[in-house]
Amino acid sequence: MDYLKAWIIGLNLLSVIICSPLHFVILPNVLRMETEEVVSVTSPEAEDDVTYKIYLQDYPGRKDNFSETTITVHPGDVGIGKVTIRVADIKMLQ
Repeated sequence: MDYLKAWIIGLNLLSVIICSPLHFVILPNVLRMETEEVVSVTSPEAEDDVTYKIYLQDYPGRKDNFSETTITVHPGDVGIGKVTIRVADIKMLQ
């Protein structure tokens, strides 16, 4: 019976993985203060337009969002978003 449960759970997880569209997000590994940074997003398997909301959050609390932008990407295209970290956005530096 335990094997049957494990098999059913495995098939359910596999179906979620197979049916989920891919999303690729490319951004710099270092974000500099007061500098506009470029974020590239795409969803190659999308059949319709996909809207992405890109924002930076404080870490580890993740309570404050800043430098927010929204972009819409057409199927097969790459969307470019730009975000900037300003000193005034970082509470620790004030």
